[in-house]
Amino acid sequence: MVHYFADPQVGMVQARRAHINRQYSLLTEIQALMLDGHFVIEQTARNRAGCFFNFNGTAGIWRASAIADAGGWQHTTVTEDLDLSYRVQLKGWQCLYLPHIVVPAELPVEMNSFKSQQFRWAKGASQVTKKLLGKVLRADIPLHVKFEAFLHLTNNFNYLLLMALLLLSLPYQVYVSQHQWEYGLIIYLPIFIVTTLNLFVFYGVSQRAQNSTISPFQFGYHIFFLLSVGIGMSLNQSLAVCDGLLRFGTDFVRTPKHGVVAAAESWKTKKYRGANTCLLALERLMLMYLAVTILFATYHAHYLSLPFLFMFFIVYSYVLRLSLFQSR
Repeated sequence: MVHYFADPQVGMVQARRAHINRQYSLLTEIQALMLDGHFVIEQTARNRAGCFFNFNGTAGIWRASAIADAGGWQHTTVTEDLDLSYRVQLKGWQCLYLPHIVVPAELPVEMNSFKSQQFRWAKGASQVTKKLLGKVLRADIPLHVKFEAFLHLTNNFNYLLLMALLLLSLPYQVYVSQHQWEYGLIIYLPIFIVTTLNLFVFYGVSQRAQNSTISPFQFGYHIFFLLSVGIGMSLNQSLAVCDGLLRFGTDFVRTPKHGVVAAAESWKTKKYRGANTCLLALERLMLMYLAVTILFATYHAHYLSLPFLFMFFIVYSYVLRLSLFQSR
């Protein structure tokens, strides 16, 4: 990768990360699929389109003078890699993404560690949004670069919309019971189908680009659980976004890694674990809230609502069960 720095305008070169423990469990397979979309499609497309993309914290090389020119590493966010990437590109330095260079990396193997990692990423992205989005929008750069940067930095805000959807499910059921109107779900259903099809295409292309041998059945199975984990993580990620918007800095909580690769290996004897937090109690409350909503919808015969409500309940149960079981 070093020879790319022969161009004096290149400030950073980033390689693509692969996953040495992809096959360890269903959780690691889902994470690998999620990250494949980021590394294979998002980063490649941003770089080829001349848009800003982020250093991924590892598997890259920096030019020291580019770091100094952008103001150096700063501790005002917990995603200092994303922060520096944007400041460097705002200074006019070129950053290159090389998807053909693959660097092995480890995925967290238990749910609480995964939550900790995702919390930090969402919180840090929100902090960078608060810190730099205004500068990006005022910068003398093409409009399409500003638009993509806006979507990139605010993508975790979608979790706030998902939480609003979940919290409004019971008031919606009350409204329907009083007005005998349930056409909202008829409108919502095609939107849900189109969104799901988009995910199939997005992640399908990422697997095809890597010449993946995964069967269509396995791929569909993984997409279902990817959706499930995304919904089940909505509370964790929403709290992270709010924390990032309200506070700068705070402690960097590293993701526990155990060096386990083969499925026969165990992480349970390892010393370092993801921390238990009050989040588990909040997730229990959310599960109870969804259960009450399901009972209310069943009592009032709102059958169109039940498939979605059961899906929300099952995926929250899955995430909570892994969090409780693996924390012991």
